[in-house]
Amino acid sequence: MTASTYALRTARAGQEGGESMPVIKVTGEIDITNAADFGTEVGALPGPRPLVLDLSNVLYLDSAGFAVIDRLISEQTACLVIAPGSRTHTAAILLGMPHHACVDAAMAAAENRP
Repeated sequence: MTASTYALRTARAGQEGGESMPVIKVTGEIDITNAADFGTEVGALPGPRPLVLDLSNVLYLDSAGFAVIDRLISEQTACLVIAPGSRTHTAAILLGMPHHACVDAAMAAAENRP
């Protein structure tokens, strides 16, 4: 069995003429073998909170991964993007995980948090 891996890539998004906001795009797999490291790494990322965390290209997310993401949301560290049709979208809906279908909607929600 090989260990699961993930990658974080910072992109910039913003409205025309407005300030850009970092968007963390996540790829790969998040499971019991790396979920704690993922949570630590995301929590240590610089920038305003909540971070916009795009999970649309995550290939696999187990219960340990969902637990870490749930913690990041509850600590207001992350605002999620999980595009319809992505591999984790249905599971996120079944778990009642708050998320947005696109980066623009997540950015608007992140900017409006207290």
